[in-house]
Amino acid sequence: MELRSPKIGRLNQGVIFTCAKAERYDGRQVFGLIITARCDLAQEKFPMLNYVPVVSLDDWLVTDGLDLMLSRASADTTGKLKGALKTAGIAESLLNSQSPRQIFDSFFLDDYSKGKKPAKQFFDIVEVCEFLASFQRNISLCIDNLYKQFDAQKKRLLEELIRHNLSGHYFLSRVFDGEEPRGYVALMREVTFIPRSLAMTIARGADARTLDAQGPLSWPSYISFQVDDFSMPISEIASPDIEHILQTFSLMFGRIGVTDADRDYINAVCSRIPDSQRVVG
Repeated sequence: MELRSPKIGRLNQGVIFTCAKAERYDGRQVFGLIITARCDLAQEKFPMLNYVPVVSLDDWLVTDGLDLMLSRASADTTGKLKGALKTAGIAESLLNSQSPRQIFDSFFLDDYSKGKKPAKQFFDIVEVCEFLASFQRNISLCIDNLYKQFDAQKKRLLEELIRHNLSGHYFLSRVFDGEEPRGYVALMREVTFIPRSLAMTIARGADARTLDAQGPLSWPSYISFQVDDFSMPISEIASPDIEHILQTFSLMFGRIGVTDADRDYINAVCSRIPDSQRVVG
């Protein structure tokens, strides 16, 4: 991804600026990626400047990325749990009334004491279920174990992110020109805005004292100086990367949802075999 230096005092689509805000990233460094149309910016016809928040990959992995990891880890573990029950001939509906630990005690405990492999495998699954269930009580202590224990899911998640296949999240290798590509994530679903007058001030660079001196505008509602103490453009994403970002953004919000085909119908179609009598010639 190519970054170029922004023109101080002038805003453009693709410009990244400091001191932006994101809902779940209070107290962390957040950048803003401008997505307002180029023509509106060039002619200064925008009443509000729209931007997408950008956060570091490290912060994303313990916030939005963590939610995705927990969801995938839970789905993976539930699948293994149901598979183990099916192999043992135990109805998975039992999970509606008993915990995995209770099922283990009732059906697997004797075999486990005898060292039988299926019982040991079920016990391991139970421990993972309990680990995930306790996660919210000890998040800071459990994050390392989560990412280590579900390393395959973590790698798949990050690969989807880097390849721009993770809906709602767009990977940027850097936000400062020349920095090491440590990774950032644009939060595509969290589009926000700042008033035009504040945006034009940021285009020239401003700190809290400068903004206070300008009058009654409630700038703390729009930007934050918790991490960076000066709000200004720091770079601009060049073509064709900015166009790809905007295309991804528009496809995400403009996609059309249709009813899924019936599963029985899909199975029936997939089981069909071509009729050799229909071959021509």
